[in-house]
Parts: sequence; structure tokens; C-alpha cells
Amino acid sequence: MHREFQPAQPTPDYKAPESAQELLERYATGERYFQDALLGGEDLSGQDLRDINLEDADLEDADFSGADLRGAWLRSANMEDANFQGANMVNANLRGSYFHGANFEDVDLTDGAIPSGNGREVSLKGANLTEAHMPFINLIAANLEGANMEGANLSGCRITRGNLRGANLRNANLRDAEVELARLDNVDLRGADIHQLKAQSCSLLGANTEGLDLSRVDLRNSDL
Repeated sequence: MHREFQPAQPTPDYKAPESAQELLERYATGERYFQDALLGGEDLSGQDLRDINLEDADLEDADFSGADLRGAWLRSANMEDANFQGANMVNANLRGSYFHGANFEDVDLTDGAIPSGNGREVSLKGANLTEAHMPFINLIAANLEGANMEGANLSGCRITRGNLRGANLRNANLRDAEVELARLDNVDLRGADIHQLKAQSCSLLGANTEGLDLSRVDLRNSDL
């Protein structure tokens, strides 16, 4: 479960950094607040950036692969086409962020918060989203194949044309979620809250729905 926390606050006379080098130099001195940072296309791969505050930052096409972003504050950040592959983002807060075309493959977002996030053609393949807080997230043509979303809160989310084959959704909250034109083959839904779930025109071949009352689900034009 996501643990709420207060993000780092600005230093006196704060000025947003305009390069990865500047940010890393200031981070090394103990500074953690970098709201509105201009880091488009910058390389921050493998860096230790725990507890960093990058609210409203421009991270478009930046490389954070393998970075340590535990407890990072990324609210409303622009992460379009950014690379976070393999990053440690446990308990990170991405509320309201934009991550169209971003790469989150194999990222660890355990206990992360992504409510009201927006991602088109984002890849979360193999990501660990255990107990993640993702209500009202909007994903279009996203790749969630093999993602672990056990116990995640996806209430009210909208997933269109997504690939969720083999994903783990055990005990997930899918109440009032809308999933359309998606591949849900071999997904594990045991124990999930599927009240008022809409899963129209989806493929659920081989899905594990043991113990679920599918009469609560709108499965029009779906294959089971």
C-alpha cells in the first residue's frame, strides 16, 4: 500500500536546474527539491536519486534506466518517451504525470502512486506494481504483459487496447474499471474486486477467474 509522504521543500532562492550535471552536483550537497527541472534528453541512468522532488519537471526522452528513485516525487512531470527500465521506484508518487511512449519495463513500482496518470503506448512489461495506487489511470495501447499488479488499486481506471497477457491481478481492485479491446489471456484475477467492471471486446482466454462472480462484469463481445 502506498505510504503518503511530504516531498522535499525548496531552498532559499531556488532555481530549477537545466542539466543533469547541475542537478547531480546539487543533489550531492543534500538538495532534493528540483521542481520544474529541465532535463529533457538528459542521461541519469543508474543514479541514486532517492527522495528527489521532480514535480512538474520536463523529463521528456530522459534516461533514468536502473536509477534508484525510491520515494521520488514526480507529480505532474512530463515523462514522455523517457526510459525508466529497471529503475527502483518503490513508493514513488507519479500522480497526474504524463508518460506517453515511456519505457517502464521491469521497473519496481511496489506501493507506488500513479492516480490519474496518462500513458499512451507506454510499456510496463514485467513491471512490479504490487499494491500500487492507480485509480483513474488512463492507459491507451499500453503493454502490461506479465506485470505483477497483485493487490493494486485500479478502481475507475480506463485501459484501451492494452496487452495484459499473463498479468497478475490477484486481489486487485478493479471496481468500476473500463477495459476495452484488450488482451487479458492467461491473466490471474483470483480474489479481485470486479464489481461493475466493464471488459468489452476483450480476450480472456485462459484467464483464471476461480471464485469470481462474472455476472457482475460487462463482458459484451469478449472471448472467454
